[in-house]
Amino acid sequence: MDTLYRAKPYIPEVTHKWILDKYQTILETGALIQGKYVGQFEQEACDMFNVKNAIAITSCGTGLETVLIASGIKNKRFIVPTQTFAASVNCIIRTGNTPLIVDVDSETQCLSLDIIKENMTDDMGGVVLVHMSGLITPEMEEIEKYCKDNNLFLLTDDAHSYGSKLGDRHAGSYGDAGVFSFYTSKIITTGEGGMITTNDD
Repeated sequence: MDTLYRAKPYIPEVTHKWILDKYQTILETGALIQGKYVGQFEQEACDMFNVKNAIAITSCGTGLETVLIASGIKNKRFIVPTQTFAASVNCIIRTGNTPLIVDVDSETQCLSLDIIKENMTDDMGGVVLVHMSGLITPEMEEIEKYCKDNNLFLLTDDAHSYGSKLGDRHAGSYGDAGVFSFYTSKIITTGEGGMITTNDD
């Protein structure tokens, strides 16, 4: 297989005409990076994830960093799992904070409540929790409550988890904010890009 196509997305042939029609409108209006389709996509995300705000962005990494900048938290430590992509750690460093890289649960490959508690320090600002391979840890609501009760910012890296649910809640609806990736290898793709979802205006 040619390495150029290692992350080739599956786009059903029946949707090709629909996509090309949309691109024609985009080309005619000149709205290459904004326009009505972006707003429609954001609204569909709000409706799907039952959140107040969905903001389309250039990448998941940019979104993670943007959320932490918006939090205003600096000079704190953030727990982040070993099992992740560099962007989950970089967003912490690039916003003036320090990552505390910790192990993951052997079954879920995600952070657990016990792991978070074991690594808690007085200068902890929050947690960057990754839904690895789209799996929402079964302890997600307990982790969310623990973070809220202890004034910890909870950011979820939802890069792999568009459409994932735990009970009746979707990835992207937990914590202070979630961030999705729409890179070519993800569940849905826009080629590049991502989405921030949050109930915090």
